[in-house]
Amino acid sequence: PGGSNALAIRNTDPSGIPLSASVELNLEENDPITNLSDLRDPMIVAGESTETFPLATDVSIVKVLLKTDGPLINARVELLQGPNFSKQCIDIYSEDGNLRPFYALIETPGSANKIKIINKAPIEYPLYAVLEPCSFEEYIL
Repeated sequence: PGGSNALAIRNTDPSGIPLSASVELNLEENDPITNLSDLRDPMIVAGESTETFPLATDVSIVKVLLKTDGPLINARVELLQGPNFSKQCIDIYSEDGNLRPFYALIETPGSANKIKIINKAPIEYPLYAVLEPCSFEEYIL
């Protein structure tokens, strides 16, 4: 909104394992960000704090929405998998978390998964997190 935008996707894995990502422009009236915001009450993640959300074993995809009332988003979303917690990380930065919220679908194969949200912004910048777990079949329908 209001000017040019940029999105950077980088694979920082030193082993060189390939990364698969896609970006979609959604201009529909019934967009997933509005739907997810209306569907669930957001959880507040205070600045400089961490929240962890365990997932049921039948969850194969998690919809994640991070937004603010206007200030920046400076956060990390981690998918922790299995008993030894191998993790996958997404670092997020947005200058305006209301105009440019973060929304992603994260696949969660296997069991004993957790989503960890780290708000790296100063304490005066809380963010609102909405997570909706679903199965692959529910997402396709």
